[in-house]
Amino acid sequence: QFLLSSQKPLRFGTTTIRRHHLRKNNEHWTFKEITELVKGVSKHGVGSWTKLKRDFFSTSIRTAVHLKDKWRNLLKACGIKFTSKRKVKVQKTMILSLDMELVEEIKHLASKHPYPRRKNY
Repeated sequence: QFLLSSQKPLRFGTTTIRRHHLRKNNEHWTFKEITELVKGVSKHGVGSWTKLKRDFFSTSIRTAVHLKDKWRNLLKACGIKFTSKRKVKVQKTMILSLDMELVEEIKHLASKHPYPRRKNY
């Protein structure tokens, strides 16, 4: 039902794997989910996406990767730029119209927990 006529399934043993599948989780993020993500980053910081998923999104369809990607996109939407030295700069323009308190909280967390997280070697 999800295959177009030109797509052919691959067979591995008794399991059929479809070559092209529809994307999962195309659902838009709700304001509640975004605020939960901000709370989670406030508690766990950046890089502990699995812990954040367990504590704040345990029954959600969102994965740890979805949380990481959404955080990155929220930072961009709030005008936070990433530099090569991984320092945060804030642009003057905002892309999304988010609640101003939420935007300020995101900016505060971005300075407290820089993204991407530095690796300790």
